[in-house]
Amino acid sequence: MTEMTYIFIAGIITIIARFLPRIIFRNRELPGFIVYLGEKLPYSLMGLLVVFCIRGVDFTNKAEVLPLALAFAGIILSFKFLKNFLLSIFIGTGIYMALIHFI
Repeated sequence: MTEMTYIFIAGIITIIARFLPRIIFRNRELPGFIVYLGEKLPYSLMGLLVVFCIRGVDFTNKAEVLPLALAFAGIILSFKFLKNFLLSIFIGTGIYMALIHFI
């Protein structure tokens, strides 16, 4: 399978997971467990992204650690003030890419 196939499958699964509770519970109130997952899963996904991002970093190399640490600081601060996961990820990615490019 190609990378595009994996991306397509992940997209379909994400769409199904996102809309299936709304389809199943169309005119009824969502169960407490579904509401709980909706509140807690974004935080767990951020933790998963952190682990995924730092899994191959050589922490003895300052050239790798400095941009990564500043990008993480940018993500944390932007989320603290803006309360938007997606925007925080974009800001952190922009900081990291700028530092990698210019340093």
